[in-house]
Amino acid sequence: MSLFRLFVDSSTGIDIDPEYDFKDGGKKIEDVHRTKAGVQYRYLWGEYTEIKFSLMYVSSADQCTINSYWGGNQDLLFMEVGNEASLKSVHITNKKKPIDGRIKPYADQYKGTVILETYL
Repeated sequence: MSLFRLFVDSSTGIDIDPEYDFKDGGKKIEDVHRTKAGVQYRYLWGEYTEIKFSLMYVSSADQCTINSYWGGNQDLLFMEVGNEASLKSVHITNKKKPIDGRIKPYADQYKGTVILETYL
C-alpha cells in the first residue's frame, strides 16, 4: 500500500500507511422524482469523495494528532506521498474517535478507522 500524508499545511502533518481495506469512492447528492406517467427526473446537486481506511500500529503522538484533527473539525489536506496530483481538501467525518483502540500487548500502539470526505 502507498504512503499517504494527512496535514494542515506544509510544516505540519503525519505520514500514514493505510491497511489494504483502503477505499476511495465517490458519492452524489441528488434528488430522484417520478411522475404519475412513469417519467423519471434526476437532479444532481453535487458530488464528493469519501475515503475510508483502517490504521494499525499508530504511535501515541499520531493517535493524538488524528483525534485532535477530528475533535476540532480541522480543514485538512490528504495526498499520496510523491503524487501531488492526488491532493484533496478533506475533513475527518467519523461519528466517534477515529483512533480508539490499543493493540495488545502494546501500551503505546493504537488502531482505528478513518473516514475522510472532500469539501471542495
